[in-house]
Amino acid sequence: MAIDAKNLQTNINCMSGGSTRLTIAATNVVQGDDIPCRYCRLQSSSGNDVVRVRIGTTCTSITGIALPPFPNLTPYAVTNVNQLFLYGTSGNVVDVEFFL
Repeated sequence: MAIDAKNLQTNINCMSGGSTRLTIAATNVVQGDDIPCRYCRLQSSSGNDVVRVRIGTTCTSITGIALPPFPNLTPYAVTNVNQLFLYGTSGNVVDVEFFL
């Protein structure tokens, strides 16, 4: 696996992809959209507010991993964006770039 200076995998051959924006709901959680993928990268656009992410199960204020603040990207090897669960302040946003 090739990794660049920002710890992002660089040797993934993808024919297409796209992006989506997830907004934290009033319940402080959101599940990713149902979008099949091979790989995705997350970027918190929420300023200083902490957004946490967990794969496969609901995230809470004490579970999951905090996303680094903008402009850092965090890569995830998942097969569907809906495997991602986010927790944060209502209205916070996370941008998801996915690769097919």
